[in-house]
Amino acid sequence: MTTREKIIACGTQAIIGKSYNAVGLHEILATAGVPKGSFYHFFRSKEDFGVAVVEYFAAKAAEHLRTVLRHPSRSPLARLRFWFESARDGLAKNAFRRQ
Repeated sequence: MTTREKIIACGTQAIIGKSYNAVGLHEILATAGVPKGSFYHFFRSKEDFGVAVVEYFAAKAAEHLRTVLRHPSRSPLARLRFWFESARDGLAKNAFRRQ
């Protein structure tokens, strides 16, 4: 994992847990274990970073959706049902508190 990817992955988890506005760069960088200069090497601002987080999260979600919807051992209806049930279960597991 590159330094940029590490910052994005750690930032994504922090934002999911607290929200974009509640998470500071210091917290993200401390979790990622990288200095502040590294952040500004990869991102112009926190807003630029936020766009990268949304793109990262969307790509991961799309990858998971493709995997579920292409599962060969389930019928198309079972694939959709599994997708919605797993989304529901994931939300319930986190007490509907993720951002």
